[in-house]
Amino acid sequence: MKMKRILAMLLACTMTACAFASCGDDEDGDKEEKTSKSDKAGDEEEEEDEKDDEENEDEEEETKKSEEEEEETEEETEEETEEEEEEETTKKSSKKSSDTELVGEWSLGEIQDGMIGGLVIKDDGNISIRVDASEMIYFDYPSLYISGMEIAEDYIDYDGDVISVNMEGTDLLTLTRSTGSGSTSNYDGTYKFTSGMMAEGMDTAFSDSLGGTSGSTSIIGIIDGKSFFIDFEDLIQYTDNGDGTMEFSGSTDIFGDLDANGTLEYEIDGDTLTLTDENGDEHELTRWE
Repeated sequence: MKMKRILAMLLACTMTACAFASCGDDEDGDKEEKTSKSDKAGDEEEEEDEKDDEENEDEEEETKKSEEEEEETEEETEEETEEEEEEETTKKSSKKSSDTELVGEWSLGEIQDGMIGGLVIKDDGNISIRVDASEMIYFDYPSLYISGMEIAEDYIDYDGDVISVNMEGTDLLTLTRSTGSGSTSNYDGTYKFTSGMMAEGMDTAFSDSLGGTSGSTSIIGIIDGKSFFIDFEDLIQYTDNGDGTMEFSGSTDIFGDLDANGTLEYEIDGDTLTLTDENGDEHELTRWE
């Protein structure tokens, strides 16, 4: 089942990150020998003060030119973005599910080692694969824990929108908030994996092991207290026929023995969703609590 391969992939990525973090911690040495960020900032300010007036004038002229070029680029980008948003809205509206009860978060139950996997069925015709990764990695403000090992706040930069975990000059993990506004007193929110060892590892594993194309799938992290969910965005596509049947395509072998390539019957009974293929095989999901 593909879900188990996804969990194995996540485990491998977190273990690699954990090993790297452990090595970085061992090489840390005496903290008094480290140069603080504030000291570095002070040195840079002193260097800037030593620049002569002639250099400052040149910089001002270059800045004016750069600002004019940026304004032209922004105008062109805004026009392109509006066109793309209109096209995307048209695509989504044409696929919208006719069954509002079908849309939501559905659990496939425990997949491996206490970890839970499931589906996020959207009303735009896409389905994301969700993994509860809290057993392997979670945030407990202001620290990060990977396989039980604490990465302290000394290695984490957070401005309310971007979480950057950097060890010994290496980007271990960078998450950028994708919705809403954040608080500097906790990490809660929805983020996109934008860079770092873990993001690159998952993307490589996805393209090599799961038959995807590198960079083609957005990987989303959802932080809720000590819970950490990872979504692989829009791996499955579906069409709700409006008669109790669905057409599936994409990474449908997530269901294992269930033949999900083609038409499936579905039935919703309270918080239970039952999918039945043409062979009569069933797969039962429950609403994610």
